[in-house]
Amino acid sequence: MNNYYVIGKNINHYVTKYSKYVLRDPGFYEEDEGYKYQAVATFQKHFDLNAKDIVAMLDHALKDMVNLIQSGQYFPKQMLMRYAQEDPEFIRNALKSLLNEDRKVEIRIDEFIGTVEKRFVVKSKKSYFDYRFVGVLLAVYNPEEYIAVKYKEFKKFAHIVGYDINISGTNGEKYTSFYRFAKFVRSVLRNNNEFIKVHNRITTPFDYKDKSLSWGTTDFIFNVSRHLDSDFNREAEAVIQQNLDIQTSKEEELEDMLVDDEIVEIETARYRDDVIELAKKYIPHGNAYVEKEGKYTVRQDSAAQKERIKILENYSCQICGISFEYINANGKKKQYIHADHIIDKHKGGTEKLHNLWILCPNCHTKKTLGIITIDTDEERICEKGTEIFLHHDNHLFKKL
Repeated sequence: MNNYYVIGKNINHYVTKYSKYVLRDPGFYEEDEGYKYQAVATFQKHFDLNAKDIVAMLDHALKDMVNLIQSGQYFPKQMLMRYAQEDPEFIRNALKSLLNEDRKVEIRIDEFIGTVEKRFVVKSKKSYFDYRFVGVLLAVYNPEEYIAVKYKEFKKFAHIVGYDINISGTNGEKYTSFYRFAKFVRSVLRNNNEFIKVHNRITTPFDYKDKSLSWGTTDFIFNVSRHLDSDFNREAEAVIQQNLDIQTSKEEELEDMLVDDEIVEIETARYRDDVIELAKKYIPHGNAYVEKEGKYTVRQDSAAQKERIKILENYSCQICGISFEYINANGKKKQYIHADHIIDKHKGGTEKLHNLWILCPNCHTKKTLGIITIDTDEERICEKGTEIFLHHDNHLFKKL
């Protein structure tokens, strides 16, 4: 499941480099990337679905959109113009329906594409009508609300910043998935003064200033995904990975706090030899993460296996030896300690016996931040590069 606080931090981490990239030669950037803002200005100046000659109107409105809706073998503008020439009233009504915001955007997109492709039979060519093209139309028509999306760059950027995005289904559903992500990115950028300053600088020459930051968001995602140097990306990935590690650590802490009393009672009631055997024979879940309703993923942990390792280590930190007991709201004595994955779950780690160790919150945080490191193959633990030794070890390096 997406942690929007962490993802927001990751997005902001890229703003400084993006700003430097733009401001190293703002004149060049305006010339190279400013077509987006000029395209919106031209479209809004000429677009009028009540125009008598819809073909001429569309030709003027779409004049500066070539770089947005044409590339390689992708020609949606030409096809739209061809359809408008063949049946102008049909295209007029189809566009009116698409731009009528009384219904959900995904329904309108699918209906627009479906009705156009049904009306105009294309034998030797594709229609080129997809969520990318329709998304651009929406974003130039109402940039206060809609955002233009592009599959490769948006998916890559979502991966870079740790956003779990599911792109499947109809054209309308695909657009909606990217659109939700883009809206979140835009909300982060709206609160970043550095981005706003740079954005205002590059839109100065154009009639359209993009106060909503919708096209600035598209530009930001596109350029981070395609144009920033690999050295910076490696640096950023390291920072983002640490953010992810911290997020994972907090999830583990929460799991340890919310473990069911029934699981604790079952495992603590066993004979120690039985606990050892169960811990040794544990078989991990097939998938570390499970998709829920096609929208998000949740981590699959074995609370019982983690509890067994805590029992083997007497509910005390293997590094510093500290243990913690408390009386909960129901008057029941509880023991609190963390069962930490040595190889993190998102890197392929499981709850197998030798991939868990027991840490107090302080030592767990040190491990998450890289202050404490562990090499199970070498049986070596270091703190700030200096070797340290476990306070006690009943399962990790010891052969059970």
